[in-house]
Amino acid sequence: LKAAWATQVLADQEITDTVERAQAEGEEQTYLKAKQAATTEKAKANKKKPHLLTWDKSTMVNNQIRLHPFAYAIHKLKGFKYVELWYFALEGHNDATNSGLSASEDTYTIISSRNTIQFMSVATHNPSKRVVQDVNLK
Repeated sequence: LKAAWATQVLADQEITDTVERAQAEGEEQTYLKAKQAATTEKAKANKKKPHLLTWDKSTMVNNQIRLHPFAYAIHKLKGFKYVELWYFALEGHNDATNSGLSASEDTYTIISSRNTIQFMSVATHNPSKRVVQDVNLK
């Protein structure tokens, strides 16, 4: 009777151990699946974030500023009309840089020519108030 009891206890212990191992493996698999899902979701979220481009630290930066003339002068040149040289001198470029902040490219004015009405950008319609005639340039 004692031997049967001991055998039954050992069998029950083995069954209990097997069930506990199966539960532990199931929990581990559940944990691994959850971890993999979290990693996948994090990767998707990182794809949506903006990333900085890589850059070469040894690249030199240009120390010259590109000069842009008045939009008014460019518009006149495109129409093959006379433009004062002042617009292309350093003073004219500096004035264009400073005044370019006040006249938006998206702001339009109405002009009339030959029985028609047109919309034209304010920046291309107004000449500079500081322009110097070619005769007076130094």
